[in-house]
Amino acid sequence: MNTNLKMIIRGILKNKNYIYFGVGGLVIAYSFSLLLITYLHVELSFDTQIPEYKQIYRVSTQVNYEGAKIKQTAKSQMPLGDALINEIPGIDLYTRILDEECLFRKGDIKYNHQKVYWVDEKFPEIFSLTMLEGNANDALAKPLSMIISETASKRFFGDESPVGKSLVLNEGIIIDIRGVFKNPTTQSHFNYDYLLSFNTITANGWNEHQNNWDTDAFYTYVKLAKNANIETVRQSLTEFSNRTYTNHHKKNQQVVLNLQPIKSIHLHSHLDDELSQNNKYSFILILALLGLVTLLVSWMYFSAMVCSRYSSNQVSLFINNILGASKYSLIKSIAVEILLLNFIAIIISFSLFSFVGDSIFNTLELPTGLYHQKINFSLQMLVALLISGVLVCSLMPVSVLAQRMKDAVKKDKSAILKTSNNHQTSFVVFQYSFSIFLIIFLIVAFQQIRFLKDSNPGFNKDQVLVVHSPRTLIFNPIRIVKGKQFIDLLKLNEFAKEVSYASDIPGKAVQTDDKGLWISPSENPDIKIAVDRLNIDDHYSNTLDLKIIAGRNFESQKEFNDTKLIVNECAVSELNFNDSESAIGSQIKDQNGNSFTIVGVVSDYHQEGLQEEIKPMVFQFGYDYLFGYCTVKLANVSESTIASIKHLWESIYPDDPFDYFFLDEQFNNQYRNEALFFKLCFIFGIVSMLIACYGLFSISLETILKKQKEIGIRKVNGATIAKIIAMLNLTYVRLTIISFLIATPFAYIFIHKWLQNFAYKIDLSWWIFAISGLLAMGIALLTVSWQSWRAATRNPVEALRYE
Repeated sequence: MNTNLKMIIRGILKNKNYIYFGVGGLVIAYSFSLLLITYLHVELSFDTQIPEYKQIYRVSTQVNYEGAKIKQTAKSQMPLGDALINEIPGIDLYTRILDEECLFRKGDIKYNHQKVYWVDEKFPEIFSLTMLEGNANDALAKPLSMIISETASKRFFGDESPVGKSLVLNEGIIIDIRGVFKNPTTQSHFNYDYLLSFNTITANGWNEHQNNWDTDAFYTYVKLAKNANIETVRQSLTEFSNRTYTNHHKKNQQVVLNLQPIKSIHLHSHLDDELSQNNKYSFILILALLGLVTLLVSWMYFSAMVCSRYSSNQVSLFINNILGASKYSLIKSIAVEILLLNFIAIIISFSLFSFVGDSIFNTLELPTGLYHQKINFSLQMLVALLISGVLVCSLMPVSVLAQRMKDAVKKDKSAILKTSNNHQTSFVVFQYSFSIFLIIFLIVAFQQIRFLKDSNPGFNKDQVLVVHSPRTLIFNPIRIVKGKQFIDLLKLNEFAKEVSYASDIPGKAVQTDDKGLWISPSENPDIKIAVDRLNIDDHYSNTLDLKIIAGRNFESQKEFNDTKLIVNECAVSELNFNDSESAIGSQIKDQNGNSFTIVGVVSDYHQEGLQEEIKPMVFQFGYDYLFGYCTVKLANVSESTIASIKHLWESIYPDDPFDYFFLDEQFNNQYRNEALFFKLCFIFGIVSMLIACYGLFSISLETILKKQKEIGIRKVNGATIAKIIAMLNLTYVRLTIISFLIATPFAYIFIHKWLQNFAYKIDLSWWIFAISGLLAMGIALLTVSWQSWRAATRNPVEALRYE
């Protein structure tokens, strides 16, 4: 065995191109595979760290009107949890979540935009929180109490224990800390640092929704009993909906409650009011398929090199056969060689991944903690990749070897060469077809993402600074007076072109409790549509350069909290008005029968990213919201301008930190998943093209070596360098054209389906395919032309000296 191993190693070392190109291709493929598999495993493992995640479901709400879906939200109603426990067998536990971003203070230490969940006392049990200090069940049973993460603890208290101490919440509510829990995993569809007792809401009289079955303002999670049948629970839930939502039935509406497994939320749920931006399963599936094909291409390329090496050594096969070598011994020698080279490639790949993996995760803007968590998983994948690689890479060489041995015995050299060339040609075509497919897809993906970011969203998002409204003045009527003072101070400065307040800003879904408010024209009550409602002031449209295409804007304080509304074009269309002008002065009613008058129509704009359709919207003049945004249209952006705004803010709101962001950054952040998807696909393209170029280069090198005498004879007979290069390159030009013809229809079908993920998308133009073909042709010619030029300029005497 040692002798055979030495012979195998000696044979490998004699052919350095075999090492460079064969192992090099595998290293590239395996390195990228480790990165991709780690990322895919992270995405597919969301919420699976919870021990009993299979029993946990979120209750979402869908509202239909005459069979048509008019609303679908991840939220539900405040009294739902108690009712489900009492009326539906199989549901053991429930918790509600009211999510907020809040301000916490401890002396001079202030942190704004802290992720806060008001939860029921069973939350820690349902989601299996690990407590480091305190008792979660006792803490959340008492009003004005909370438990915090270890990160939040260090933020305010350093290494001291926070238990028994307190923080000041928003407008001055003192919340006692009764426990510290281990930081929850980032692999979850929600993240939080503060869990506040839900009983605080009812104890402080904030329970206007306690018996309200019409307002969806809370998230409800349930945990089923171990022996519960999910289909039976779903049937009971349907019966519960039919007998509970009687107010909706009177309006000819049907409420459907859906149970969503928490494991499926991150990739499969894209409802209104999601707790975080979820990824798309279609993106994960595409990446997995592309990764698998890339890996197969690298294995097939390596198999072709093994076949090429053995086919060029038919004399050795013949001698081994004559000396009595069995087919099994030769197969074993190939398998050992493939195992050895794959093992070397795996070791190099894992070393590279361990060394640069952290940097790659940073570049791709993925949490580096996930990279460290998945190292053990990557080690398991090494073994799986090694076994799979050896098996796949051995299949073709072993089958080809059997034919080689027959041909060697027959001394049929032409059959050997013909079989070898057929296999090599097929691999080159397959590899390059896939590479061209990826080039076409990358160009389209780049164009689509640029289209999303550069398209006119219907408003001007440039140089708009946004500050969250002060949290210390919640429920305090003086917040309106203070807001006016802040706006007036800003308007005295030349850097502020426009200033306004609004309950929500573009770049995020509308978050008002009555999102999905149903309205209908007074003269045609049978028409009912769901709308998003924003509270704005009379400067909002000017700040964002929204176009009033019919009617007028709000008139200063005269229409404050009045029954006047501005609607967008989409609402005009769905309310069945003939045009925008005909909507002016019309009366519409909400679901409670309140009447409003349309005084203006604003042109459609994208409240959310271009992945989503524009929705009907209504705008009301007023400040009845508790959380909102101040937007400032700047004449120029500079450090001095921001410092001036900060100074004015602190003079009006001394207890609120000045936290700002720019609207364009907020809006473009909605395309984070698409941008990451493109980055990963771009790496796919580079990897696939490198492997394809490796294949072209190695095969062209082998072809030129076989044609040295032919090239020498042609040169002696007067062939020019250009003609010889053209002769050598013509084969690869033909292969590239064949690959392009194969790749184009598959790319068109695939890209057409991928673009269906976007509500607004680019058109597929012929030039995208033409550029991809020319680019592929250029890369192919650059890859083989160097070898062709060297062969064409070599002295023919060197090839013919022994003839």
